[in-house]
Amino acid sequence: MRLDEVGILRVPDQSISWFAGLYHAETARQISELLCKPDFGRQDELYENAEAHRLGGDAARKKLGHYEAIVFHPPVIKVKT
Repeated sequence: MRLDEVGILRVPDQSISWFAGLYHAETARQISELLCKPDFGRQDELYENAEAHRLGGDAARKKLGHYEAIVFHPPVIKVKT
């Protein structure tokens, strides 16, 4: 895709006709929406990844909650002198 084509593809109907036969209409519409954003949707993707990471951390803490009270003690190694 060239830079002069980006302006054309920002209009959803033109994007659908441009990508006809290559992508479905909904996919072409999503491409058009992303091209209208200044960062091409990268910030939205980062927010989604951060939220998934947060939810994964919360789930891990719930599963491992009983280990929080246990204090880790490193093993004692006896050294021969």
